[in-house]
Amino acid sequence: MYITERRTVNNVTGTSIAGGTTTVFETDLVAANDFYNGMEIEFTSGPCKGQQATILDYAQAGGEITLVTADALSRVPGADNFIIWTELGLDGALRFDLPITSRFCKIVYIGIVQLSPGPMSMNFEVWESTAARLAPDLRANLYQKILNRQITMTVEQGGEYGESLSGDPMPYFDRDAVDEDPTYRLHCRLENDRTAGTFSDFAVTVKIADMGENA
Repeated sequence: MYITERRTVNNVTGTSIAGGTTTVFETDLVAANDFYNGMEIEFTSGPCKGQQATILDYAQAGGEITLVTADALSRVPGADNFIIWTELGLDGALRFDLPITSRFCKIVYIGIVQLSPGPMSMNFEVWESTAARLAPDLRANLYQKILNRQITMTVEQGGEYGESLSGDPMPYFDRDAVDEDPTYRLHCRLENDRTAGTFSDFAVTVKIADMGENA
Protein backbone atom coordinates (compact mmCIF):
# COMPACT_ATOMS: atom_id res chain seq x y z
CA MET A 1 0.00 0.00 0.00
CA TYR A 2 1.33 3.42 -0.94
CA ILE A 3 0.71 6.42 1.26
CA THR A 4 0.56 9.76 -0.53
CA GLU A 5 -0.22 13.07 1.11
CA ARG A 6 -0.04 16.61 -0.23
CA ARG A 7 1.29 18.94 2.43
CA THR A 8 2.52 22.52 2.49
CA VAL A 9 5.48 22.62 4.81
CA ASN A 10 6.98 26.02 4.11
CA ASN A 11 4.57 28.01 6.25
CA VAL A 12 3.63 28.82 9.84
CA THR A 13 0.06 28.89 11.14
CA GLY A 14 -1.22 30.92 14.05
CA THR A 15 -4.16 32.75 15.62
CA SER A 16 -4.57 36.48 16.19
CA ILE A 17 -5.76 37.88 19.52
CA ALA A 18 -8.66 40.33 19.64
CA GLY A 19 -7.97 43.90 20.75
CA GLY A 20 -5.53 45.15 18.13
CA THR A 21 -5.85 47.45 15.14
CA THR A 22 -5.84 47.00 11.38
CA THR A 23 -2.02 47.18 11.34
CA VAL A 24 -0.91 46.04 14.84
CA PHE A 25 -2.21 42.98 16.69
CA GLU A 26 -1.00 40.24 19.01
CA THR A 27 -0.88 36.53 18.15
CA ASP A 28 -0.06 33.17 19.71
CA LEU A 29 3.34 33.05 17.97
CA VAL A 30 6.46 32.62 20.13
CA ALA A 31 9.41 32.94 17.72
CA ALA A 32 12.29 35.34 18.43
CA ASN A 33 12.09 39.07 17.68
CA ASP A 34 12.07 39.98 13.95
CA PHE A 35 11.78 36.33 12.87
CA TYR A 36 8.82 37.01 10.52
CA ASN A 37 9.89 40.45 9.30
CA GLY A 38 9.27 40.87 5.58
CA MET A 39 7.13 37.75 5.24
CA GLU A 40 3.57 37.55 3.92
CA ILE A 41 0.61 36.83 6.22
CA GLU A 42 -2.74 35.58 4.94
CA PHE A 43 -5.89 35.24 7.06
CA THR A 44 -7.81 32.00 6.60
CA SER A 45 -10.80 32.73 8.88
CA GLY A 46 -12.70 35.61 10.48
CA PRO A 47 -13.53 39.10 9.15
CA CYS A 48 -10.16 39.40 7.38
CA LYS A 49 -10.34 36.01 5.65
CA GLY A 50 -8.53 36.08 2.31
CA GLN A 51 -6.62 39.30 3.04
CA GLN A 52 -2.85 39.30 2.67
CA ALA A 53 -0.26 41.75 3.99
CA THR A 54 3.49 42.14 4.47
CA ILE A 55 4.83 42.00 8.01
CA LEU A 56 6.89 45.10 8.83
CA ASP A 57 7.91 44.03 12.31
CA TYR A 58 7.42 41.07 14.62
CA ALA A 59 7.98 41.15 18.41
CA GLN A 60 8.17 38.03 20.56
CA ALA A 61 6.41 39.80 23.43
CA GLY A 62 2.75 39.00 22.84
CA GLY A 63 3.62 37.64 19.40
CA GLU A 64 2.90 41.17 18.16
CA ILE A 65 2.76 41.72 14.40
CA THR A 66 3.00 45.13 12.76
CA LEU A 67 1.96 45.30 9.13
CA VAL A 68 3.26 47.59 6.41
CA THR A 69 1.01 50.67 6.56
CA ALA A 70 -0.04 50.34 2.92
CA ASP A 71 -1.27 46.79 3.66
CA ALA A 72 -3.63 47.77 6.49
CA LEU A 73 -6.48 45.28 6.85
CA SER A 74 -10.04 46.30 6.05
CA ARG A 75 -11.22 45.00 9.43
CA VAL A 76 -9.65 44.52 12.86
CA PRO A 77 -8.80 40.83 13.32
CA GLY A 78 -10.29 38.95 16.25
CA ALA A 79 -9.39 35.40 17.24
CA ASP A 80 -8.74 34.48 13.61
CA ASN A 81 -6.49 31.91 11.95
CA PHE A 82 -3.70 32.90 9.57
CA ILE A 83 -0.77 31.53 7.59
CA ILE A 84 2.66 33.15 7.34
CA TRP A 85 4.38 32.14 4.12
CA THR A 86 7.94 31.68 5.34
CA GLU A 87 9.32 30.30 2.04
CA LEU A 88 12.66 28.50 1.67
CA GLY A 89 15.24 30.99 0.46
CA LEU A 90 18.66 30.63 -1.09
CA ASP A 91 20.33 29.94 2.25
CA GLY A 92 17.33 28.22 3.82
CA ALA A 93 17.20 24.89 5.58
CA LEU A 94 13.79 23.36 6.13
CA ARG A 95 13.09 20.42 8.42
CA PHE A 96 9.71 18.75 8.14
CA ASP A 97 8.16 15.56 9.55
CA LEU A 98 5.64 13.62 7.48
CA PRO A 99 3.09 11.50 9.38
CA ILE A 100 3.18 7.76 8.75
CA THR A 101 0.79 5.07 9.98
CA SER A 102 3.34 2.96 11.89
CA ARG A 103 6.98 3.03 12.94
CA PHE A 104 7.86 0.81 9.97
CA CYS A 105 7.74 1.79 6.30
CA LYS A 106 9.84 1.68 3.14
CA ILE A 107 10.89 4.69 1.09
CA VAL A 108 9.98 3.97 -2.53
CA TYR A 109 10.49 7.23 -4.42
CA ILE A 110 11.95 10.71 -3.93
CA GLY A 111 11.20 13.59 -6.29
CA ILE A 112 12.44 17.18 -5.93
CA VAL A 113 11.57 20.00 -8.33
CA GLN A 114 13.17 23.45 -8.16
CA LEU A 115 10.40 25.90 -9.01
CA SER A 116 12.61 28.75 -10.27
CA PRO A 117 14.98 28.40 -13.26
CA GLY A 118 18.70 28.29 -12.58
CA PRO A 119 21.41 25.92 -11.34
CA MET A 120 20.38 23.49 -8.62
CA SER A 121 22.54 22.70 -5.60
CA MET A 122 20.86 21.28 -2.54
CA ASN A 123 20.93 18.54 0.06
CA PHE A 124 18.08 16.24 1.05
CA GLU A 125 18.07 13.94 4.08
CA VAL A 126 15.80 11.36 5.68
CA TRP A 127 16.87 9.86 9.02
CA GLU A 128 15.57 7.41 11.61
CA SER A 129 17.21 8.77 14.77
CA THR A 130 17.73 12.49 15.40
CA ALA A 131 20.38 11.71 18.02
CA ALA A 132 22.34 9.56 15.59
CA ARG A 133 22.08 12.16 12.83
CA LEU A 134 23.59 14.86 15.07
CA ALA A 135 26.43 12.71 16.44
CA PRO A 136 29.19 11.70 13.97
CA ASP A 137 30.27 8.76 16.12
CA LEU A 138 26.74 7.33 16.04
CA ARG A 139 26.29 7.82 12.29
CA ALA A 140 28.57 4.81 11.80
CA ASN A 141 25.89 2.57 13.32
CA LEU A 142 24.47 1.19 10.08
CA TYR A 143 21.28 -0.02 11.73
CA GLN A 144 20.31 3.63 12.22
CA LYS A 145 19.81 4.57 8.60
CA ILE A 146 20.37 8.02 7.13
CA LEU A 147 19.43 8.65 3.52
CA ASN A 148 21.41 11.63 2.24
CA ARG A 149 21.41 13.03 -1.29
CA GLN A 150 23.60 15.93 -2.43
CA ILE A 151 21.98 17.08 -5.69
CA THR A 152 23.78 19.34 -8.17
CA MET A 153 22.52 20.25 -11.64
CA THR A 154 23.47 22.89 -14.18
CA VAL A 155 20.95 25.19 -15.83
CA GLU A 156 21.07 23.01 -18.94
CA GLN A 157 20.36 19.85 -16.92
CA GLY A 158 17.22 21.37 -15.41
CA GLY A 159 15.98 21.51 -11.86
CA GLU A 160 14.15 18.18 -11.50
CA TYR A 161 15.51 15.25 -9.51
CA GLY A 162 13.80 11.89 -9.26
CA GLU A 163 14.96 8.62 -7.72
CA SER A 164 13.03 5.38 -7.67
CA LEU A 165 13.90 2.98 -4.86
CA SER A 166 11.13 0.54 -5.74
CA GLY A 167 13.59 -2.17 -6.79
CA ASP A 168 15.21 -2.08 -3.35
CA PRO A 169 13.15 0.23 -1.09
CA MET A 170 14.91 1.65 1.94
CA PRO A 171 13.41 0.29 5.19
CA TYR A 172 12.64 3.04 7.67
CA PHE A 173 12.09 2.71 11.42
CA ASP A 174 11.08 5.84 13.36
CA ARG A 175 13.41 5.79 16.36
CA ASP A 176 12.12 9.12 17.71
CA ALA A 177 8.52 7.92 17.98
CA VAL A 178 8.21 8.05 21.77
CA ASP A 179 8.79 11.83 21.76
CA GLU A 180 6.43 12.75 18.94
CA ASP A 181 2.83 13.75 18.44
CA PRO A 182 1.44 12.22 16.32
CA THR A 183 3.54 9.23 17.21
CA TYR A 184 5.02 8.15 13.88
CA ARG A 185 6.88 10.48 11.52
CA LEU A 186 9.26 10.45 8.58
CA HIS A 187 12.05 12.93 9.43
CA CYS A 188 13.18 15.02 6.45
CA ARG A 189 15.42 18.02 5.84
CA LEU A 190 15.95 20.11 2.70
CA GLU A 191 18.83 22.60 2.47
CA ASN A 192 19.43 24.96 -0.44
CA ASP A 193 23.06 25.88 -1.19
CA ARG A 194 23.81 29.59 -0.60
CA THR A 195 26.55 30.00 -3.20
CA ALA A 196 25.84 27.52 -5.98
CA GLY A 197 22.05 27.25 -5.96
CA THR A 198 19.10 29.39 -7.00
CA PHE A 199 16.71 31.39 -4.83
CA SER A 200 13.67 29.14 -5.16
CA ASP A 201 10.88 27.18 -3.55
CA PHE A 202 10.88 23.42 -4.03
CA ALA A 203 8.21 20.80 -4.59
CA VAL A 204 9.12 17.58 -2.78
CA THR A 205 7.45 14.21 -3.30
CA VAL A 206 8.20 11.24 -1.04
CA LYS A 207 6.37 7.96 -1.68
CA ILE A 208 6.45 5.37 1.05
CA ALA A 209 5.07 1.85 1.41
CA ASP A 210 3.43 0.92 4.70
CA MET A 211 5.00 -2.24 6.18
CA GLY A 212 2.71 -2.57 9.20
CA GLU A 213 3.55 -2.26 12.87
CA ASN A 214 5.29 -5.61 13.18
CA ALA A 215 7.00 -5.85 9.80
